Amino acid sequence: MLPETELTILVRTCYDRPRQWEQFLEALTRPDASGEQAIDQLDILDDPAYADLGVAQLLDLVKRDEDGWPQHTALLIVDEETLRGELLALAVCNLPHEDDPLPTTESEEPFRITPGLLASFATDMNLANADFFEIRRDIAEDGVLRKR
Repeated sequence: MLPETELTILVRTCYDRPRQWEQFLEALTRPDASGEQAIDQLDILDDPAYADLGVAQLLDLVKRDEDGWPQHTALLIVDEETLRGELLALAVCNLPHEDDPLPTTESEEPFRITPGLLASFATDMNLANADFFEIRRDIAEDGVLRKR
């Protein structure tokens, strides 16, 4: 099971690119436009036990309460694709919102996030300032969140 935390979880699943992982971590310490650092909003799971796990496998590790509600409604994943290119973390929804106006498959679709927006995404998830589907409205056609 993934640990219980009040913060957004970021899971490292790629261990083949240590230099790029260090670059990613360094990017998390850079203040965004509002002066926040993503690293302060995230619970980082850097454990080889998660190596090469896919989205479905990670979502299966999220603890749920007796009513089926997950401890974490969104996960951030640092996979091979993240560390191969522009350091775009993968955001994954773990719970479709009942009031979501988008079709289920679209609103749940994972998307990539630039490092500069990770702090605001995590803050929104941590404080429930916005739902995953609301953030998806700002996704570019290539599936990347670059502005909010």
